[in-house]
Amino acid sequence: MLETIQTAQKILLLLENQRIVPTDSIKAWKKLGKQGFEALAFLFHRKECRQHELILSQLALFPAQLIDKKALFLVCMIGLEHEDHKVREKSVVLLGLHPDVSLTNTLLMAAIDDHNTVRIAAFYAIIQAIDAFYGEELEQALTIFSNGLFDEDQSVRWASAKALYIFLAPTTLPFLRTALNNEQNPQIKGVVAHTLILLGEENLGMPILLVNLSSDNAAVQKQAIQGLGDIGEPETIAMLQAIFKATTHHGRLIEALGSCGDNRIHNWLVELHQRDPSLTSLIMKAIEKLHSHHEAIRCINIIKNQLKTAESPLEREQQLAIAFWQLGNMRGRPTRTFLLNCLSHSSAEIRRVAVLSLFRRQERIGIQNLLLHYLSEKSEKVRMEVLEGIRKYGVPKPRGIICNEVLFLSLIDPTERVCNQGLTTLKALGYPTHFTKRLQAFTETNQQNSNVTE
Repeated sequence: MLETIQTAQKILLLLENQRIVPTDSIKAWKKLGKQGFEALAFLFHRKECRQHELILSQLALFPAQLIDKKALFLVCMIGLEHEDHKVREKSVVLLGLHPDVSLTNTLLMAAIDDHNTVRIAAFYAIIQAIDAFYGEELEQALTIFSNGLFDEDQSVRWASAKALYIFLAPTTLPFLRTALNNEQNPQIKGVVAHTLILLGEENLGMPILLVNLSSDNAAVQKQAIQGLGDIGEPETIAMLQAIFKATTHHGRLIEALGSCGDNRIHNWLVELHQRDPSLTSLIMKAIEKLHSHHEAIRCINIIKNQLKTAESPLEREQQLAIAFWQLGNMRGRPTRTFLLNCLSHSSAEIRRVAVLSLFRRQERIGIQNLLLHYLSEKSEKVRMEVLEGIRKYGVPKPRGIICNEVLFLSLIDPTERVCNQGLTTLKALGYPTHFTKRLQAFTETNQQNSNVTE
C-alpha cells in the first residue's frame, strides 16, 4: 500500500506541475485499480494535505467498480466542510456521480450553500439523484429549485429552470408561471416555457417559443424548436418551415414538423429529400407520422357517434377499436387533445384504449398527462394499461417524478393484479433507488396504524 501511496503522490505532483495531461492520469489510476482509489482517499485525510481540490477531481475519474462508497462518502463529507468553496463544489460533483438515497439531505444542505457555484453543483447533483428523492426531501428540493428561479445570479436561475424541467412537478406550476413573466434571459425563459408546455400549459408556453424561434442564439432556437415539436400544433408549421434555411438544427426541425402530424407538409418534405438525401432517415420518420385533417376528423367522429349508439355492441366495439388504433398512429395537438379528453370519460374501456393510443404516440405532453391521470384513476384495468404502457413503450425523457409516483403506487395498490403488473414493469425498468427505503417506511406506518386500531 505504501508503494501505491507514493505512486499516487507522484501522479498528483505531475498533474499539479502540468507534466501530464488528464487522459494520462486516467490510465495511471486504472492501472492502480482499487488501491489507487484508497491511496487518494488516504492522502485526502492527511492534516498536511493541500491538494484537496485536485484529489477530488481525480477521484471523479474512477469507475464505480473501483470505488469504495463508504470511503468516497467520508471524503465528500469532509470536503463539504472545507473553507474553500472550490473544494466544496468538487465534493458535491463527486456525490452527484454516485447518487445514493442516504445522501439526499447532504445534497439539500449543499443546495443552500453560501457560494453560488456550490449551490449550482448541488442542483445538478440532485438532478443526477432524482430517483433517490421522495416525500419531504423531494418537496424541499422542489422548493429550493422554485426559489432559485428568482435568484439574482443568472447561473442559479438557469440551473433551477433545468432542474424543474427534469423533475416536471405539477406543484411548481405557480412558480413557473411567475418566472415566465419575470425572466428577461431568453434562454432561461425558453426552458421555463418548455417545462410549462410539458406540464400541460401549452397556451402559456407556446407564444414565448414562437418568439425564440427567430433568435440569433442557437441554443435558444434549438429549445424553441424542440418545445414546439412537443406541442405539435399545425398552425406553427409555416413558421418552422420559414426558418429552415437560417438554422443549423435541421434534424430537430424535421422532427418537430413531423410531430405536427399534418399531411400538408408531405410535398415539402419530399422536395427537401430530393435536395438533400443525407436527411433521408429523418424525413422518412417524419412522413410516417403524417395524416390528413379529414382522416383525423373521421376517426374522432366515428368514436363520438359510436359512443351515442347502443345498437350492435360487437360492431360498436370493433369500430371504436379501429378508430382509437388509427389515432394512436397519428401525431399532433388536435388528436392528442381529443385522446386526453377521453381519459375523463365515464367508460373505463374508453379510458383504457385512450391510454393505449397515447402510449403508442409517445408524445411527451400526452404521456405526462396520462401519468398524472393515473393518480386518480379508479379502474383496475386502466391502471394496468398504464403500467403495461410504461413497460412496453417507455416514457420519453425527461421522465419526471410522476412516473416514479405511479410505479410506487402500483406496488401498494389494493388489487393484486395491479401489484403484479407493477412488479413486472419495475423488473423490466429497474427500481428507483428510494423505493426500498420508502416501502419500509410505508410498511412501518401501516404496522403502527394496525397496532393503534387493535
